[in-house]
Amino acid sequence: MTMNNKMPKYINADELTEYLADDCFTWRWLNDDRADEVDSVIKAIAEMPAADVVEVKHGEWVGYNFDFYCSNCNRYHTVRSNFCPHCGADMRGEQNERK
Repeated sequence: MTMNNKMPKYINADELTEYLADDCFTWRWLNDDRADEVDSVIKAIAEMPAADVVEVKHGEWVGYNFDFYCSNCNRYHTVRSNFCPHCGADMRGEQNERK
């Protein structure tokens, strides 16, 4: 975790690099010195190690009594838990509601 106790925000480095490269092309066309700085940032991003992250799947339990199914994988389960035992979907509600 970071110093402010928040989870790190992971980004798609390829999309960021593409976005910066488009701006860099424009700045080069305008003979702007910022193009060299953007090139340095693009190289730094490429050299950063990739984090081992997995996209979190979200779902909810649908059903009544002891007959529930996961809205993500549609498999049945008899107990409502925080995570689907079949697909691993997080069943705790919206992300901003979690602690």
